[in-house]
Amino acid sequence: MLTVPIKAVSKSEPIFHAVIDNSVDWQKKMLRTLQTSYGKAPFFEFYFDYYHKAISEKHDKLVDLNLVLMTICLKFLKINKPIKYVYEYNKEYEGCFDLRKGQFGNKIQQKSYSQVFGSVFVPDTSIIDLLFCEGPNATNVLNSSIIT
Repeated sequence: MLTVPIKAVSKSEPIFHAVIDNSVDWQKKMLRTLQTSYGKAPFFEFYFDYYHKAISEKHDKLVDLNLVLMTICLKFLKINKPIKYVYEYNKEYEGCFDLRKGQFGNKIQQKSYSQVFGSVFVPDTSIIDLLFCEGPNATNVLNSSIIT
């Protein structure tokens, strides 16, 4: 499990305000976990340095770290879409594939791919798992998982 410690926030505060607790050495643990878990993955060496740099940088807010990591993932997946901040919850968004509550879950059927551990495919792991295991083919795996 990859986790980032955050300082206590009230339930009424938006997640946008979540502050990373940098008094904990979470970066070292996260990088070691990635190295241990995916060091033998076929594309680990191609992508790890990007994640290492992003995770090692000091981020004050969780949203800032997420933005950097999401930008890296989109780059590797060759997805050229703008990232927009949303400051309030909206039930509906026009022109997007909203998976927040699984309401479109029947339109996604994740295709299996070779993973590092075990012989049985484990779906819904992470985009990092897909990238480290499939590399440039990750985009094809994602595209083939969408039911039209």
